[in-house]
Amino acid sequence: RPVGVDLPSHGRLLISDLKPFITAETRVLVLTHLFGTVYDAGSLIREAKELGIFVIEDCAQAFLGASAKPKVGDRWKKGFCGHDEANAVLLSFGLMKTMTALGGAVCLVRDQVLRNAAQEMQATYPTRPTSQFLKVTLKALLIKMVGNPFLWGIFAALVSAFGCDFDEVI
Repeated sequence: RPVGVDLPSHGRLLISDLKPFITAETRVLVLTHLFGTVYDAGSLIREAKELGIFVIEDCAQAFLGASAKPKVGDRWKKGFCGHDEANAVLLSFGLMKTMTALGGAVCLVRDQVLRNAAQEMQATYPTRPTSQFLKVTLKALLIKMVGNPFLWGIFAALVSAFGCDFDEVI
């Protein structure tokens, strides 16, 4: 069962010590980098791995984000794709993500045996039909159009030109 950990403070978004939150049942730690922020979680990840905990980093919102404290020669200066210490890194590409591709995801799994097992399992999944992709594409286009102020203004003008109440139409 998942156990959430509250943030230590508004200024610090990572806890400094895992041990108070770990039980004999703890198997996985999921770290999420939020709102394009890259947290320096290397020591936390190393602590979890020393305790035998599998570490997953969710980098969907920080993919290609800048390091919080860039240094000369910083390996993240061209973008963040997870800490080397993490067992797995997740990057998803939904419509509202930093990098969108109308959906989908990438999972970087460092362990070759686990990666091969995941690939074998994935190979058994059915291929999505073209109609599903078309539906997602049309939905994305509609969202993009509705979110465009210029197109929204044209729509509002047309509604008014036909003598309708804009608030009632929407």
